[in-house]
Parts: sequence; structure tokens; C-alpha cells
Amino acid sequence: FNNRIRKLIQLTTTPTFAFSRGQSIDAVAGLSLALDTTLSITDLDAGQAETWTVISAPVHGVLMGFPVVTSSVGPDYLDFPAGTSYMANSSYVGDDSFKVQVSDGLLSDMVTIYVAVSPGSTTSVTNVVTPVVSIYPNPATNVLNINPNSTINNVTLSNLLGQSVYECSYGSANARVDVSGLAAGVYFVKVNGMEVNKFEKK
Repeated sequence: FNNRIRKLIQLTTTPTFAFSRGQSIDAVAGLSLALDTTLSITDLDAGQAETWTVISAPVHGVLMGFPVVTSSVGPDYLDFPAGTSYMANSSYVGDDSFKVQVSDGLLSDMVTIYVAVSPGSTTSVTNVVTPVVSIYPNPATNVLNINPNSTINNVTLSNLLGQSVYECSYGSANARVDVSGLAAGVYFVKVNGMEVNKFEKK
């Protein structure tokens, strides 16, 4: 109900990076940054094995979680490589870049990610919530487990329109979220106010 067009994408049978073939992201030196949303793709074909691989590695950081293989869901939702992330070297400040390819075994697309790395500080490290270690199962049907490497104060789930569909306070080291009442689709997961991942509700 916020009356916004997020993105218009021409769907094809070629796996295509949804947010263009050249993207810019901001990172903090020494902190992991989730790439799942950034590397989302579209593909008209459902049930294909989509594989994300690193074509050109970053010079001043590391990529984690690659390669990733997931099954495409067709034209209704975005596909994404869960658990992927970028971390800049703790002593580096400046620009970095890397290239990732997605392939369905026959057709492929490639994206270049340009990274602006800011310096880390005691204040920023203290105040930034570290990313979730694991969200499973994904896709989920009834229960979504969230296991971070820090205490969960609250969890928020929102749909692709940005509307909040679930909010709860925890104050524990992990969370079990009942998603059985959610409609099928893709949802964003926020932990302690920070978007950390996405999952698909079957």
C-alpha cells in the first residue's frame, strides 16, 4: 500500500541479474556484507539448476559462500544465492570490485559489483549487527530457524513491497519463526533492524 514501483524487469528464459549488470554497494572494512539480494536473478524457466560462480575475485577482500546452486522458481519470484557475502580486508579503505556469473547450464549472465569500502571503527563495529550465520530451511513451509552469531533482540519479516508481515522480540541466541500463515513468496529477514537475508515461503 505504499504505491511504489520497485522495479520493472523484462522476463526471459535467460537467467538475468534483476538489478542490472553493474551495481554499486557500500561496505565497512572487516565486516561481512550479505550479497543475496544484490545477486537476485529472474528466469522464466522453473525448476532449473541456477549456479552462481565467481568470475573475477575482489582484490581487497574475500567472497564467501560460492559457488551456490539453487532451483529456479519461475516468473513469479526472484531467485537468489542464499548465504553469500563479501568482506573487505580489515585494513583496507577505498574501491574494490568483483564479477559473478549465473548460469542455468546453457544460458548465463554476468554482473560486476563495484564496492566502496569505508573504514571500520570501534563505534561502528559495536553498533553494527553482524550478519545472520544461517537461516533454514530455505524454502520454508512451517518454521524458519534463525541462528546468528550474536543475540537476537527482534526479528522482522517483510514482503517484496516492503510491508512488514511479522515482528517479534526475542532476546535470545536463536529464533524459531512460525511462517505457516504467510502466503507463498519471497520475504526479507531483518534481525535487530538490519536486513540480513531472504527466504522463500512454500
